[in-house]
Amino acid sequence: MGRKVKVSDCGWMPARVSLTLLTATGIMVIYMARVNFSITIMEMAVFPDSVSTSASGRAASSCIDAEGTGETGGGGGGKGQGGGGGIVDTTNATSSNITLSSDKLEESIQDPRMVLTGAQQGAVLGSFFYGYVMTQLLGGRAAEIYGTKRVLGITVFAGAIISMLTPLAYSFGYVALIINRVALGIFQGVCYPAISALSTTWIPALERPRFLSASCTANCLGIVLTMPMCGFLIETLGWPSVFYFTGAVSLLWVALWAWLMYDKPEQHPRISPEELEYIQNATRGSNAKAKSALLSAMPFLSRFLGSNIWSWVTDYVLTKELLPVTTCRKIVTFIGLFCAGLAIVGASFVGCNAYLAVGLLSLATFLNGAVVSGYFAAILEMAPNLAGTLTGYGNTLGSVSAFLAPVITGVITANQTAEEWQIAYGLTAILYTVCTFIFLIFGSTTIQPWNFDQGDGRGGKGGKSLEDPKCQALTSHTLEEDEEEHVVKH
Repeated sequence: MGRKVKVSDCGWMPARVSLTLLTATGIMVIYMARVNFSITIMEMAVFPDSVSTSASGRAASSCIDAEGTGETGGGGGGKGQGGGGGIVDTTNATSSNITLSSDKLEESIQDPRMVLTGAQQGAVLGSFFYGYVMTQLLGGRAAEIYGTKRVLGITVFAGAIISMLTPLAYSFGYVALIINRVALGIFQGVCYPAISALSTTWIPALERPRFLSASCTANCLGIVLTMPMCGFLIETLGWPSVFYFTGAVSLLWVALWAWLMYDKPEQHPRISPEELEYIQNATRGSNAKAKSALLSAMPFLSRFLGSNIWSWVTDYVLTKELLPVTTCRKIVTFIGLFCAGLAIVGASFVGCNAYLAVGLLSLATFLNGAVVSGYFAAILEMAPNLAGTLTGYGNTLGSVSAFLAPVITGVITANQTAEEWQIAYGLTAILYTVCTFIFLIFGSTTIQPWNFDQGDGRGGKGGKSLEDPKCQALTSHTLEEDEEEHVVKH
């Protein structure tokens, strides 16, 4: 690890300390460009949903200020001249509130600002993350290849330009605003993976928790500074000034980053020989370990992304009624098992190309995520009253592979040769294929007769499909009867 280096050996400020401060301010700037929109949108748009007359009418009876109506008891000459309780004429007050609400609604319609419904507001605010999730993997790998200086510098520079273009996007309408936010998310998605890549090159292992804590949690400080700044700029110069100011600050940081940042300690012209020796000794070999850990984690991340993306796709298909339920479940199961099995077989034939092997295994786990919307969902649909029992039964059988797979794999790959691993992966693909065709032949979303208690008169010889309106009515009727029975018993 090398000897411990004192601060006095590194000049008035060690290079890795200045790097930490520079990275932390970068995160602050990144978050300024991210959260400014959440604050400014309240000035950029009006939201008719929040001033609906029905909402005012419903709230009137519980939100009327009795003292403000002049009709409280003891006030002299009011309708409620009883003791000090204060009785209010809610009829007149409600009418007044509705009139006020109508005036607000008319005012919002005449307002030149963009009109957004609650759903549209949510879509605009959430659109940043549509782009953000797309570049997480790309950011980490790009930083490893091209260096964090370029990747993070481009990220903040692009964020500055996009931020300054926000008022222009606003002038083109709601869709352009969403595109603007998605673009910002795409560039900012690379920042944290890039910083992680930087830490393995510059920061000794024992100091990394402090580096990551100081730099990555600077987002909180960025948010704290952004909120009052936005309020002041909106009040004095108008909401567009928020985006121009944020962009200008970001560009200033990019200039400092380009001047002071170096991807490797040995490239730094002002680092002391003692600190350089310490960093090199303390980080030797850590890059390979970090890269190995990242590669090992990739298939699990792909599985997470796959299960969510396939569920969105499946829900869209079923919502639009593009396919019958059973057909849709079978298609995604085919993707999640058979297609994933092909990717697994491909991974066994790439030889020593680690990146291609991990890529194919990540593809396999991404495809395998579809099974959540396939046979697993079908289990819940074929017998909703017994969903817990069926899931427990299936997981019990499925868990057998958790302790059999390591044993069988260990026996097959005793010599750890490529041919032995091809056999192991091939066996996995065969099992996937067999299970695929079992579900394709016998799988169904039809509600089974044993889903109902045979003694309640609802059992029968034939099940009904979820697409059948009679089945939907029966299911609804069953739930209503169960609820009534529960009320009677309790």
